[in-house]
Amino acid sequence: MLAVVEAGAETIALAEGLGVDPGLFFKALDGGMLDLPYLRTKGAAIAARDFSPSFRLKLAAKDASLVGESALQHGLDRPVFATIAERLSEGALDHGDEDFSATFLTSALERAA
Repeated sequence: MLAVVEAGAETIALAEGLGVDPGLFFKALDGGMLDLPYLRTKGAAIAARDFSPSFRLKLAAKDASLVGESALQHGLDRPVFATIAERLSEGALDHGDEDFSATFLTSALERAA
C-alpha cells in the first residue's frame, strides 16, 4: 500500500513536471493488472490536492519505520522500502496530519511552488 501510493505520487509529480497530463497515467492503466482502485482513489485526491486524512502521513511514516526495523532485525535487505520510508518521514515533517498521499507534496515541483 505504501509503495503503491508513493509510486503513484511520484508518477503524477513527474508527469506534471514534464508538462504531461497526469490523467494519461491513469488512461494507460485502464483495465490492466495495475489498474488498482486504491491507486485511482489516491491519484484523484492528489490531482485535486485534497489531502483530507483517511490515513495520516505521520502514521504511514511510523509504520514504514517499523517495517524497516523488523527487516533489519531479520537481516533482510530492503533498499526500495528504505527509500519509501525515508520519503514518507520527510513528508511527515510538514504534512504529517494530512493523508499519506500528501507524500506527493515532497516533490521538488511542489517545494518550489
